[in-house]
Amino acid sequence: MQSESISHWQRTTPPFPLATDLPRTADVVVVGGGLLGAATCYWLARAGVEVILLEKTALAWGATGRNGGFVRAGPAGSYLEAITRHGRDVARATMDITLESQALLRQVVQEETLACEYREPGSLRLAMTDEQAEQYQREINALQADSYAAEWLSRAQVQDLIQTPLGPEIVGARFRPHQGLVHSARLVQSLMQAAQRHGARAYQAEVFAIESTGKPVPLRTSQGAFVANTVIVAVNAWTSTLLPELAMIIVPVLEQMLAYEPIDSVFAAGIGVDLIDGEYMQQTPSGAILVGGCGVLAPDAVKTNFPLHGVGLSIALVRLSTARLRDSSALRGFPLHWRRIAQVPDQCKRAPQTLL
Repeated sequence: MQSESISHWQRTTPPFPLATDLPRTADVVVVGGGLLGAATCYWLARAGVEVILLEKTALAWGATGRNGGFVRAGPAGSYLEAITRHGRDVARATMDITLESQALLRQVVQEETLACEYREPGSLRLAMTDEQAEQYQREINALQADSYAAEWLSRAQVQDLIQTPLGPEIVGARFRPHQGLVHSARLVQSLMQAAQRHGARAYQAEVFAIESTGKPVPLRTSQGAFVANTVIVAVNAWTSTLLPELAMIIVPVLEQMLAYEPIDSVFAAGIGVDLIDGEYMQQTPSGAILVGGCGVLAPDAVKTNFPLHGVGLSIALVRLSTARLRDSSALRGFPLHWRRIAQVPDQCKRAPQTLL
């Protein structure tokens, strides 16, 4: 079950034309038009490989176009949690590879002139209790000990970065400089445009089945039969629709996204906070405030239309601010649109947050 809603990212970028005259064969086919699919096409095309991309609906239609637009270096959880779960060597390797990934994204944005609103204002992780403050300060000490940039900001220092009075619960924040933000759909579209300049092709077609694992690989699609020497499945949490053996390994998680009407600038950094299940927000260059989180494990999300509501995220936003955000006429009542995201695989909630 794919969501039929149109997200903020999709509303604020022109549609990307996908061809429908699908050829019958290709050397390499990438299934899925999200960030993973577009990046895979880009690097293969740049290396001179004949590659085509197949997308069911539109580029960045799934999780890539329905997220917070964060470019984070590091594990999905805390650095201390990664050390506890996997050991310090693995935690450091995770930090290093994701820092390299962000540097690579920065390089590609410059080289290919990707118009995706990429910027690096840093990220704040707000502490709502003294216990959280102590936890974040321990994490900062561990990051600094391994030569990674991080610092503790007092409540007053956080207030300097957020142009509205803070909610009374906010104690301070962990700040990590150089963490990035991006317009998710524009990143995918501009990356695919760059891939096309290097020879890649993109088509609108739904892949119903991979009918063999041998070579060549036959595919059954909405545009008819198709054969490729190599097939790369890049459909994120929907992988089990094509590879059923992974159904119990990659499990969808439903999350919510709220998008509010643009207002004057309130904050530049990406913001994260643990209120319900790890919430996050950014304010876009246009002034729209995007709030996400409240994830819930949903193993039957492919089959079921889960009704979600924006109540949890609305409460979270109110708890973070006592004035301008809560009382702004742009934020009164229910937001312009809220999105459900059923494309986030559970196994990735603790995986490195790499982009390219």
